[in-house]
Amino acid sequence: MAGAEHGNTEADVGEGRMAASEGANGGEYADEGQDGRVFLPPGDTELFSKSLKIQSKRFYVDVKQNRRGKFIKIAEVSVNRSGKSKVIFTMGVARDFCTKLTSFANFLAQAPKRDEESEESGNLMSESIRGPNNRMYYLDLKENNRGKFLKINQTGTFGRGGRTNIAVPAQGIVDIRNALSEVLEEYGSEEEEVSSDLPASREQRVEQKRFYFDVGSNPRGVYLRISEVTANYRNSITIPKRGWANVRDIIDDFVKKMDDDEEDEEEEEEEEEEEEDEEERGD
Repeated sequence: MAGAEHGNTEADVGEGRMAASEGANGGEYADEGQDGRVFLPPGDTELFSKSLKIQSKRFYVDVKQNRRGKFIKIAEVSVNRSGKSKVIFTMGVARDFCTKLTSFANFLAQAPKRDEESEESGNLMSESIRGPNNRMYYLDLKENNRGKFLKINQTGTFGRGGRTNIAVPAQGIVDIRNALSEVLEEYGSEEEEVSSDLPASREQRVEQKRFYFDVGSNPRGVYLRISEVTANYRNSITIPKRGWANVRDIIDDFVKKMDDDEEDEEEEEEEEEEEEDEEERGD
């Protein structure tokens, strides 16, 4: 991309460098055993793995697949300290990530160089992406005395649970974007493109409960997931698209029946009031 800044990065494509121990909703990476083998949990298949060395960090861009479909995991491993951080997102969200990362790269290409003597730092640019189940991704381009970097925060589903995050040095933004573009070109499909055009999630609060309405798709078709969330638990049901109209009709019948009953009660109350008024006038 014209004007975008590239750092000294090393790309290494291979299979089985790191393995996921969960599906698309969270979890940790499994370390390799002493014999170099990694073990994927039942139902998870590794399709692609790419390693990028950016400054003192190494990032892994992995594509996995389970019964829910394909998903992408970006893991950050620091050379100077132990531990791993990661974010996970669907193919549809990956397309949004590519667009946002391009915007950050363009911003950096046009931004003036920071005065080394200046002590000003902080947020330079911010974006956000909403994923399935109201999972949010916050992208913040920041600057401190060590330079510019992009911090990516991922929330839990429906805003519950803790956040996970990774920090990408500015010169690695284009490399991450290019890796995601490569993944989408190779493993994206019309199915994921269709899912990105599905209706946005909706939220409805009723008394002390929250209900979330999320439209998704899988190889079997489009579906609606309705989740009931309280402070203590979460419960969900899934309705295939072909059943939406029937469910709507049933709810409409219930609403109409309850409205009719309320109208009848109001009419009865009015009649009783009129009778009482007539009795008072007769007295």
